[in-house]
Amino acid sequence: MFLSMGSRQDVCSPERNKDMLGDNYKYALLARMQSDCRYVLDVEIGIYGNSLRACQFRLWAKTPEAQIAHMRKLYDEVPEKPDWITEEEISGYEKHFKEISSRECRPAM
Repeated sequence: MFLSMGSRQDVCSPERNKDMLGDNYKYALLARMQSDCRYVLDVEIGIYGNSLRACQFRLWAKTPEAQIAHMRKLYDEVPEKPDWITEEEISGYEKHFKEISSRECRPAM
């Protein structure tokens, strides 16, 4: 017995697929960007002691400012807010990047 899923035209409509793939892509990209932030902050800077300037290329958006801006945009656009990241967490990444950047930009004494 086959389950009725509607007509093939309904199931395969570009509008429906675009919405589904669009949201799935946004969740996947947001997760990837979160992973990038964790890696740069915890491993590259935290463990290896690299400078932010030296390792920011590992961020999807290539700069911390662009990364955070894009993460906020994606977070605002997804229909259901994920439980694995919050606005506060994104703000925390931004705060850490700014703190590191300001430390690295101080003139040597």
